[in-house]
Amino acid sequence: MKNDGQYISYNYNFVSLLVHFIQMNLPGGIFFNKLLVDLSQYDIKEAKLGKGSYGVVREATRKANARHPDKYPELKCAIKFLEAGRIKTKEEQQHFHREVACQYSLKHITILPLIGYTFPFQGRGDYAIVTQFMP
Repeated sequence: MKNDGQYISYNYNFVSLLVHFIQMNLPGGIFFNKLLVDLSQYDIKEAKLGKGSYGVVREATRKANARHPDKYPELKCAIKFLEAGRIKTKEEQQHFHREVACQYSLKHITILPLIGYTFPFQGRGDYAIVTQFMP
């Protein structure tokens, strides 16, 4: 899988993101933009870990942050990519964002911690959820 910068990153205009969250009628829109990840910062393997009705899960490694390697070290992850075109309506988009919110709020030893997520913005990107990798 090629990381060609098509994924959402922190470089997008904050106001545009805030407007998106307001349009989605999501609580905590300002908070959830902190969970957005830039998938170009991940080395994503071609091999699938799993496949379901909504998409595929791939193994990935988050590259260590050059400025803050102690805060953001290299990390093995699993990325759930939703199939293109799977989410079409506003209700389906809200469902995706609620799933992210729910997964983030759940803290238990048997639940993989949420690292972040992406969604199409301004016509670019994919719906994806990033969690820690479980071998």
